[in-house]
Amino acid sequence: MISYFYRRLSKNPEFCAEFFRKIPNNAMTSAAREYYFFDEFRLDLPKRRLERDGEAIPLKPKAFDLLLVLVENSGQLMSKDDLFQLVWSDRIVEESNLSVHMAQIRKALGESAKRPRYILTVSGEGYRFVGNVHTNADPECEEIFEQQTFASIVLESDVVDERPVQTENNRRWANGRPLIVVFGLLVIFLLTIFGGFLMQDRFAAKTQIPFQRFSIKRLTNNGKVTYASLSPDGKLFAYSKEHRDGRASLWLGHVNGTSEVQLREPAEVTYAFIKFAPDGSTLYYVAIDLNRASALFKMPVLGGKADKIKDEINFISFAPSGEEFVFVRNEADRSTLKIADLRGNERELISRPRSLEFNARTPAWSPDGKMIAVAAFAKENAETQEILIVTVDDGSISRLTGLGWQLYRSLVWRNDANGLIAVGSERSLTVSSRLWHISYPTGEARPILSDLNAYGQLLDLSADDTSLLAVQAQHQSNVWIAPADDLAAAEQITFDSLGTTNGWYGVDWLPGRRLVYTSFVDGNISLWTMAADGSGPVQLTSGANDFHISSSEVCGCVVFESDRGASKQIWSVNFDGSDLRQVTNSGKNVQPHI
Repeated sequence: MISYFYRRLSKNPEFCAEFFRKIPNNAMTSAAREYYFFDEFRLDLPKRRLERDGEAIPLKPKAFDLLLVLVENSGQLMSKDDLFQLVWSDRIVEESNLSVHMAQIRKALGESAKRPRYILTVSGEGYRFVGNVHTNADPECEEIFEQQTFASIVLESDVVDERPVQTENNRRWANGRPLIVVFGLLVIFLLTIFGGFLMQDRFAAKTQIPFQRFSIKRLTNNGKVTYASLSPDGKLFAYSKEHRDGRASLWLGHVNGTSEVQLREPAEVTYAFIKFAPDGSTLYYVAIDLNRASALFKMPVLGGKADKIKDEINFISFAPSGEEFVFVRNEADRSTLKIADLRGNERELISRPRSLEFNARTPAWSPDGKMIAVAAFAKENAETQEILIVTVDDGSISRLTGLGWQLYRSLVWRNDANGLIAVGSERSLTVSSRLWHISYPTGEARPILSDLNAYGQLLDLSADDTSLLAVQAQHQSNVWIAPADDLAAAEQITFDSLGTTNGWYGVDWLPGRRLVYTSFVDGNISLWTMAADGSGPVQLTSGANDFHISSSEVCGCVVFESDRGASKQIWSVNFDGSDLRQVTNSGKNVQPHI
């Protein structure tokens, strides 16, 4: 399913014309798709009705149109403006109309806003349909579904929204404990600045943050993506894909959406790095075998024989010439930034104690060839990292930013050297890594996107700074419960959608057949309780990240790890949410159990 949605585009009439040429008006669909299916429901487009197990469920005409828009854009965040424009484009209506029709849809689907099954309300943003949708156009619906829902293109003029996702089950069983089912995937998307803004950006001040207005394009639709790279001209992308049997393969695709080429057959390896050479003629990748031995390889971009360059490599960044690359080598007591050539010869640039180790996934060689940016621990035994600038000529170090973030996953220089794009976590490793712009030389950090999406390792920019490729990660977990002697009888008791991660960071029993569990809500991991059947959810904590929980009837409380203070400490709260207090006060204390 290729879906389009938009915000108000009146400021760009040329783009509007092209946009409206491509999409159907007022949420009408292609004649080739007469039905949409999700679980026991069917949307019958010719008869304009919703059915459950073959029986019609009454819906007002606008409620049907609204549901159809949500289903057609399954997985996408639809703002209220989007929905008004697509469903009520021919009239001006009160905002309450949307709430009334949404309530009717929820009733028809057997859900509520507090207990959503298919329609997730994103506070202050809009709605997202999270059901598993397929159409009658699919020759083998169950097999094709994952591919179809990945194949969506979203065009937007002002703000990026969360991208559609497809979930993949991965159950983790625990004797005598509630079962947690985890859903996860990674997707690649391309951020592209509109031409007008690009021109403005080129003549703007050096502190101008890029990618403030852009379109987003999903590039993959065939499985779980782990790493990816964008060619310097922005026309090709390479990526690795994990298969259900644990093997991995390497692929080459065209950004314009034409056919993809498999460069490496599925094999029992893990791809830990992919990168085009600066001239775009060669593809480099790191493969890790079953013995955890890693090596850097190179091959022609369009496929062919792969040659090994160097062992014991996990990540590299090329010099502008493409003749040398920088990497980190962490050993027992030292962390070393090294430079090597394509013949495998290497030299040490700078070394420091392992307690202050360089982040091996972050070296980034500057476009002028004079500097290398790299993240490293700020002080011994610290949890936080800073970004350092290392001079290539003499190995001298200066600090770009001492923000004290928990983790940097990737750094890439802008091609004008006025800043870096970073993937970083501000507070906790459990909180989503976001996309940031870090100005050079001031070190000022500002978010590129205002979403709550998580972004994985590896970023890539095209040579003209107009296209940014990133891997987006979205997770979903729900709580299941089963008898200790019959795990096959497990029943799911939470049904929240992407990003909530129910129970991912802890779940435990309370008296009276209630459970305490973690859930990611409003940007934080908080503690909640509910009955063993999933009813009656009650929030216990808020305003910080609370996880690794353990309960006790003796104190009538839950103890947990929290970052709500200056450092990670143990806190407790009563079963009813009262008497929140800090239990430990010194050092770093984590993962309590009572």
